[in-house]
Amino acid sequence: MKIILDIMALGASYLNDSRRTGVFRVANELTKGLVNSSDCDVSFISPHYPSESSQYLLNEYISKKPISYPTIKDRIINKIKISIGNNKIIETILPSTNINTLVKKADIYHSPFFPVLEEVTANQKIQSFLTVHDLIPIIYPEYFENNTNPLVKAAILSNQKKGWYFCVSDSTKNDLCEYFSIDPERVFVTPLAASKTRFFKCTNTKEIETVKAKYNLSDKQYFLSLSTLEPRKNIDHIIRCFIKLIQEEHLNDVYLVLAGTKGWDFDKIFNEIENASAIKSKIILTGYVADEDLAFLYSGALAFVYMSFYEGFGLPPLEAMQCGTPVIVSNTSSLPEVVGSAGLLIDPRDTNTLCSAMLNVYGNSALREKMSVDSLVQAGKFSWDNFLKSNVDGYKQVLENT
Repeated sequence: MKIILDIMALGASYLNDSRRTGVFRVANELTKGLVNSSDCDVSFISPHYPSESSQYLLNEYISKKPISYPTIKDRIINKIKISIGNNKIIETILPSTNINTLVKKADIYHSPFFPVLEEVTANQKIQSFLTVHDLIPIIYPEYFENNTNPLVKAAILSNQKKGWYFCVSDSTKNDLCEYFSIDPERVFVTPLAASKTRFFKCTNTKEIETVKAKYNLSDKQYFLSLSTLEPRKNIDHIIRCFIKLIQEEHLNDVYLVLAGTKGWDFDKIFNEIENASAIKSKIILTGYVADEDLAFLYSGALAFVYMSFYEGFGLPPLEAMQCGTPVIVSNTSSLPEVVGSAGLLIDPRDTNTLCSAMLNVYGNSALREKMSVDSLVQAGKFSWDNFLKSNVDGYKQVLENT
């Protein structure tokens, strides 16, 4: 199969590690998998961040295995327009040989996030695929700043006429079909995964303590939460529950660690910390945590607490489970699909139940051990190999039936 893959997400994250979120991981795993697949002949485009995308490919793939990617001298600069919200339109360049030439020779075009190009949708032969991670900006616009024209909506509409979709969870598939009246037969579910080399159970206490020291956590036991500091993640609720737990149970030897960068409208998170008075020293904000440190922070935690209101998939709980960490997670959207029966699933607005769950995990080592084992078993159901296979199987199924 001749495939064109949009790798703009790789370029966008090339100079900024904090952008390496779910969209990046999908684009990266697709790139790596398709390059090494004997079934696929892959070419790449990057409608924006062209030089960064090129450099990423050179560093990560081309130096290791020759792949089809136009050189600088082969490029024809085609301008395309992409809406990025608030009616703002950007013009960007398309690095490739002539896109129309590429499209005529290809069987599949796949965008892991951004809108499908008009040159693709205008061609009757090529089959277009779009990966949809979630519909949160459409269903819950209040969770986003400046969200009058969400990019995800533009992307879905760009592929609606004749294209196909990959969704990262059944929950996202259901949302996509409901909100856009898309035939479920045009939608494949391709669950995400966590890197086996990056997220693993660490039993070396010395290594865990070395990483903990980097984040002022030496000799501390803690509940861990990892997410962008923004309203949808419901972090202020976790803080209030932690404060209530400490005050009512008189716990002096446990901390709450909030890892992640600032998003938007985070003032009430910091207000909750300030309102904690003497207890606020037990709430530690690490800021951005490097990927290479995450397994050790997960492994060192009493439990991972994730009370997000809504997730398209929810990678952090899966990462935590793969590290053998007990998880306490919201019972909303896709999270039950990821966690299964391995963790404690809780209404993200229920204060008493969350406090009770945290107390049980804190005080019961046998429960923690059982949850750790269950986490590893559940995490083993997800892999990037399965993700890639689901995508390639989707390509094949469409090509065989059209």
